Amino acid sequence: MIYGDKLQINPITSSFADGLRISRTVQNTGSSSINLGCSRTAVTGGIAGQWTIVSPYSTYTNNPLGLIIAPTIQVGDNTIGLQISPDCSKLTFNGSKVLIGNGTNQQILLGDGTAKPIIYATRTDFITTPQKFVKLCTFNPLLQSNCISVEFQVRGRSGFGLLQFHQITSTAGLTNCNYHFQPNYQYCMQQAYALYFGTGEARTCELWVQLQVWINSVEIDYTNSGTVTAPISNILTTLPVDALPTDYTSMITLTPNLQLDNLTINNAPFTQNGLLKINPTSSDYTEGIRIARSSNGNCSGIYFGCNLNSTSGTMEGQWNIVNTPDGQLQIGVN
Repeated sequence: MIYGDKLQINPITSSFADGLRISRTVQNTGSSSINLGCSRTAVTGGIAGQWTIVSPYSTYTNNPLGLIIAPTIQVGDNTIGLQISPDCSKLTFNGSKVLIGNGTNQQILLGDGTAKPIIYATRTDFITTPQKFVKLCTFNPLLQSNCISVEFQVRGRSGFGLLQFHQITSTAGLTNCNYHFQPNYQYCMQQAYALYFGTGEARTCELWVQLQVWINSVEIDYTNSGTVTAPISNILTTLPVDALPTDYTSMITLTPNLQLDNLTINNAPFTQNGLLKINPTSSDYTEGIRIARSSNGNCSGIYFGCNLNSTSGTMEGQWNIVNTPDGQLQIGVN
């Protein structure tokens, strides 16, 4: 109905298709639009301050058959206004995505409109007894000077644990590694292992964790990686087993540390107020302070009264307790 200078539509059914209906200029392929603030004297074109709500024709460059809400004179600029793709899977505002179709609650929408996964892979298990071992992933050979990095989190009723593993590679294949291992607060994941198979260019590595008895529900998440991902395979695809493989060539038991093998967070000391205290948790005589032989001189030692500003060498009055390369224990003073 038209009342003076007003047009009112009174639908008579409850259908969502009732109301103001504007067809396309060509069935299925043409455009359809509403213009607000248009010229009072012209029936085409646009003026300053005019807004358009339009579904462009099928061959239009900018969002064909989608929906655009923008100033009329800028409808052709895909960096201006609000746009919805024809399949409603993408919503952009001023050129930036604000919605990604088929997105999940495990994705972060970044400022440039792309999405980044929060979790790349996950598995959930229920562990009672006996203890189980789970393979996290496999590092396949990479014959170049590079590195492969992964991060896993293990969540259970005793908090969460973290394993960051950094595999170094060269033209000869997999070489050294660094890692940061933080066990769960109690139970759950307390041990982790790097198992190496083969040698030279064919050498591979498998990461494993031990899940203790009666941890019940546990979730392992693959949460991050470096930029080199092609050599990583078998990510959380293996069911828990009762024992580690035995056909490996070598094994590294990953012990808890603050950051990496030889670094601490912000280079913080291992001591508090100048003191280091160790509380062993078993009656095994091998518990306490353990010092391996050096990879260079094959020695192992404890030094009392050493130089405050040096990490090597001797000084007058320094006492030494040394396990020599031939297995002798020597105690002496400089």
